[in-house]
Amino acid sequence: MSSANAILEGLQLFNYTCVAGVAAVCYDYILTFSCEVDLIWGKSWSTMSILFIVARYLGLALAIVSGLCVAVIRFLGWGGFIYFAVTNAIMVFRVAVMFNHPKRTTYILSFMYLLLVIEAFIIEFLWIGPDSGLIISSFTLVDDTDTLCQIQPSRSIMLPIYGRVPSALFDLLILALSVYCFAVHAIETKKRLGRIKVNVYMRLLFEHSVLYFVL
Repeated sequence: MSSANAILEGLQLFNYTCVAGVAAVCYDYILTFSCEVDLIWGKSWSTMSILFIVARYLGLALAIVSGLCVAVIRFLGWGGFIYFAVTNAIMVFRVAVMFNHPKRTTYILSFMYLLLVIEAFIIEFLWIGPDSGLIISSFTLVDDTDTLCQIQPSRSIMLPIYGRVPSALFDLLILALSVYCFAVHAIETKKRLGRIKVNVYMRLLFEHSVLYFVL
């Protein structure tokens, strides 16, 4: 019974943390909604604005439903894949903007991004696809009050872990390119103006690249 109580306490702490995280995300959405209306909804739609909206609201949906069980396991898996593809596409666009859209850099990053998405799709399909053998069930832990979701994969847990290696390397490359562009921009402005004065858009692109890598 003590082990069951310990599991319950851990789950409650996890649930409280999830609630706090969702509340913080919703609070941020409320604070920035007016800027979103002015900069996104009030202007002509573009590829970047569509990707931004998908990443913004799909990420919120994934955070909210993460506490549910069997009915949303596959949604979390495939929704996470879509979120991964969209956020990486946004980062490719941002790095291309920082490099002032040179064709060679854009083509190389786009090709690497396409390979990364294909690899992630294959891993996702093998892990939670219709022929993956994944078993999802729910069970009651104590006194019919707490229902937990149990996942029994038929493949090794190392499959998605190894599958994350190319993504991690790509994220590191994006960060390195962002740091390089930011450093070059800062050096050029210092030579031209005699002091470092970073363009506000360059600073925002650099900050978002660093935050994306850290988070």
